[in-house]
Amino acid sequence: MCQRARVDKMRAKMFQSMPRIKQDYPDYRFLFLTLTVVNCNIWNLASVIQLMHKGWNRMTQRVVWPAEGYIKSLEVTMPWDCYYEDEYLGRMGKKSLDSWIERRKKQGSFRSSLLRIEPTDEAHPHIHALLMVPLSYFGGDSYLSQQQWTQLWKDCARLDYKPIVNVKAVKTDTEGGSEGARSVLEVVKYTTKPEDMASSAEWLYGLTEQMHKVRAVSVGGVIADYVSQAVLNRIDDSITAGDEQRQVGTPVVFEWVPREENYVMAQVGDVFFEV
Repeated sequence: MCQRARVDKMRAKMFQSMPRIKQDYPDYRFLFLTLTVVNCNIWNLASVIQLMHKGWNRMTQRVVWPAEGYIKSLEVTMPWDCYYEDEYLGRMGKKSLDSWIERRKKQGSFRSSLLRIEPTDEAHPHIHALLMVPLSYFGGDSYLSQQQWTQLWKDCARLDYKPIVNVKAVKTDTEGGSEGARSVLEVVKYTTKPEDMASSAEWLYGLTEQMHKVRAVSVGGVIADYVSQAVLNRIDDSITAGDEQRQVGTPVVFEWVPREENYVMAQVGDVFFEV
């Protein structure tokens, strides 16, 4: 499976359709929505993804659901055990760790050589969605606050804890920048960060097993009139070994080492490691 080939093709389809959507629906805006659940063991990922998809479907059927179309994607990241000067900082994702590093840099007290991160057996699945809403949403009774979105997701996903939910309006495209285009790039992106996949062979194996036949990108509502789900599915299914060979990238090879009872990175590009 080559993520780059899939992402590039799907983004192309989205960008081809966006001008027509804006032309046909000039009085509509977009919301960028992120929905999360707590971390799970990598071998429980499939069941958690199923829970999230069911929660999403329930949410889109609620009377309060404001969107008339959407682009939705699933992202799975690895939480890392992070240490600084051998002091345990906690289990963090990349964004949390980057924020911590930035704070330390501003304080003038960060040295990269003192930072140590270790892979874990957990996964953090979350949903990114671009929601198409009428302008009247922002000033009418249908408007949902951050707190209301959080409660809605909690109820629909049937969670027994308060999840982290983020929602923000996408700014209107202006000269010199395209906030809408950046939002499409953020939604339609790698399902899993390359650095996460390369960090642990066992985690990568679990991810591959648990994500088998999972459709990471989907469209709904009026957006499905412009971007066909069937076309997106064909892009998913058409990524072959030949496609992967044509992509620019660095091959990573793992080998099973009996004495370690684990897979060990044996080759990165033209560099070989003794295992």
